[in-house]
Amino acid sequence: MTRTPQLPDGAGDATPLGFRSYPDPALMPCESCGAQPGEKHRATEPVPDEDQIELWVFDSVCEATDGCTVEGDGRCSHGHSSWLLTLGLI
Repeated sequence: MTRTPQLPDGAGDATPLGFRSYPDPALMPCESCGAQPGEKHRATEPVPDEDQIELWVFDSVCEATDGCTVEGDGRCSHGHSSWLLTLGLI
């Protein structure tokens, strides 16, 4: 006699990992400043002083407007531009 395995009540109701739906990051608000999609990012860090800017100009990295480390002409993973870009120095 062949027996068919039985699942306990509620088992099998979970969605397999490969089929879970995750929110589209492009539709989520910015984790750093809360800007909604399509809105301009707001600086969450104070404007740097001249000495700090001078260091960044001669270094290969600087800060983005949310404090992330980026290249001088770059943007962070949250979409914030470097201070050098924001201030129009590059």
